[in-house]
Amino acid sequence: MPKAIPDGLTKDHVLLALKDLDEGIEHDFGEATGYQLINDDKGYAPKAVVGIAVRHLTGTILGHGEFSGGEQKGQPNPPAPFYVMHIAGSWFGTRNEES
Repeated sequence: MPKAIPDGLTKDHVLLALKDLDEGIEHDFGEATGYQLINDDKGYAPKAVVGIAVRHLTGTILGHGEFSGGEQKGQPNPPAPFYVMHIAGSWFGTRNEES
């Protein structure tokens, strides 16, 4: 069963995760599958942002199989794009990759 995203993530954690991604941090997350998180005209996979942001809270990346980032009923977390928008604020947008 996937874990819940730990409480305590902040906008600062998200910004650090974006910096990590821009610098090429190694991770096991794939590409975005429906929505991208957009910041400064760059797109990011939402689940990767959340998992890597957790590293700045707990010291360990929350791996892709360790939490749910989807929209299925009964999930312990809201969908990853909207979760990150909630904690990071309105400066962050989403883009549906199918558009």
